[in-house]
Amino acid sequence: GAALDTLWQRVLPKIGIGTMGLTAKVKPGEQPLKAAYENGVRLFPLMDPLTMMGPMGAKINNLEVQGNDLRDCDLSTADVFLSSAPQLFVKADATPEEIRGVIRRSFDTLRKELGPLKVGDGQPVLDGYTLFMPMLIGFPGKVPLLDALPFGELWAEMEALVDEGLVRAIGISNHTTHQIDALLASATVRHRPAWVQQERHVHNQINDFKAFCDARKLPLMAAVPLATGDVLDSSHLAHPEMTPAQAALHWNVSQGVAVIPGADCIAHVVENAATASKLHLTPVAPPEPTEPNRNPSPNTNPNPN
Repeated sequence: GAALDTLWQRVLPKIGIGTMGLTAKVKPGEQPLKAAYENGVRLFPLMDPLTMMGPMGAKINNLEVQGNDLRDCDLSTADVFLSSAPQLFVKADATPEEIRGVIRRSFDTLRKELGPLKVGDGQPVLDGYTLFMPMLIGFPGKVPLLDALPFGELWAEMEALVDEGLVRAIGISNHTTHQIDALLASATVRHRPAWVQQERHVHNQINDFKAFCDARKLPLMAAVPLATGDVLDSSHLAHPEMTPAQAALHWNVSQGVAVIPGADCIAHVVENAATASKLHLTPVAPPEPTEPNRNPSPNTNPNPN
């Protein structure tokens, strides 16, 4: 019936929190993820340890601290969506034999650093796992390794986590429309992507890309929905009952798009979460696009927020 036909629109909680670098920005001892949870946030997209980046990776993505924060939250309820994304950085001169298993190694490292969470007995470790880009990245240098390992093998490694009951579903990020269609049409794919993550905000509306995802029943998760703060001075976000940040998030959510905004402090976390109480309001009118919406292209930035 109609409820089943629109089920894809309810896969993702609509208000989330960007976690990359968050624990390094707030004051020592503060718990931004717990604060988000207590204020109604239920979408928590993590990223696996950035081991190839050494101490810098640990600083901007401290999974131990995030795990301690999340341990105070009940993640077993049906309205919570906890996800992560595998590290796709490998040595630039690595052979295919050395690379194979990269997804599982990344996942196992995540489990070790994150620690046990309250996800419910017998339940998967994660609700979702996102392939952040359609290729591996050679490190150092951040060089795309287009031929290091076929995409089909990478996706099969993602699927194996679903088969083993470790994650509920898998998604994608930074894929072009052609790459998405090729994935959906592949005869070897057993688990189709359950969502698409892509940068989207009032200054980067990618309406054609959203329509493409809607037509294929792929829910969209808007990364960087505040453009790292760049949109907050826009006159188009003026609203009598919302702050500029809330108006920017509301614009996406009112179109059925989930948002994962970053934050610099607990007050920002609370402000962003309060957007959920304002969804009955009329959304702002964004500026007219200054150029045609372009097909999103992959990038090598490990920060999805």
